[in-house]
Amino acid sequence: MSRLDFSPNGGLTYTVHTEGKRQVMLLTYRVEGEVLITDQPSDPKEERTKFKIRSDGTLVLLYEHRPSTYVRADESSAPFPAVNLN
Repeated sequence: MSRLDFSPNGGLTYTVHTEGKRQVMLLTYRVEGEVLITDQPSDPKEERTKFKIRSDGTLVLLYEHRPSTYVRADESSAPFPAVNLN
């Protein structure tokens, strides 16, 4: 499972949970149209990912033509954070 925590100032914390381990990546982000642009300041390289937000508020990221679906973990914090459904 993974979790995205977007902050209003352009920060993004990407947390991946696998087999009792947790990996945290501190990124920056910005949005241009339907593209989410992320960068990792410690190893700079922009990644561009198409996205859409469904009518129910679900975030769908289309990275390399593979969708990853995220749902808000807490409606009161909308639109932050999001938890991976895949």
